[in-house]
Amino acid sequence: MRWYLAGPICHVTDGSDRRWRDEMKQELDCIDPFEQDPILPPSPLWGAGGKPKDILNRLREGGAVDAVREAMREVLCCDSASVASADGVLAYSPEPSWGTIREVVLAHEQDKPVVIWTESTGWQLSNTLIGLSTAVVHTKEDAIQACKRMTCKSRRR
Repeated sequence: MRWYLAGPICHVTDGSDRRWRDEMKQELDCIDPFEQDPILPPSPLWGAGGKPKDILNRLREGGAVDAVREAMREVLCCDSASVASADGVLAYSPEPSWGTIREVVLAHEQDKPVVIWTESTGWQLSNTLIGLSTAVVHTKEDAIQACKRMTCKSRRR
């Protein structure tokens, strides 16, 4: 099975957005949005050193509204196609993220398994995320094992 890696990207400045994805790619067959999305570096919507520019602030500043809107449409199309080509979604959810929720909903609508991984105790998963998930886990190791179990089950069919 190929797993789409959903999780926060924008507003993450400590590198954790890439780190967990790189770790998962060592264990699972994955689709990584960092290798897919048109808005990610080297897009001009990103700042110096690969730091994300706050898209909402750009919208508030004006002048770049059309460029941001077009870039976001491209991202949504790319993410939709990536989820469609995956066999399941592994969603890392350390904090609320609109994009992550959208990708979980897309997977659910396509009857694909969804593993939600959250280590955070600082926020509670929404009932929506729980309801759309196939499994909710709290460690990286449990996320890997849940995905591997589902991969084995799909091979037996």
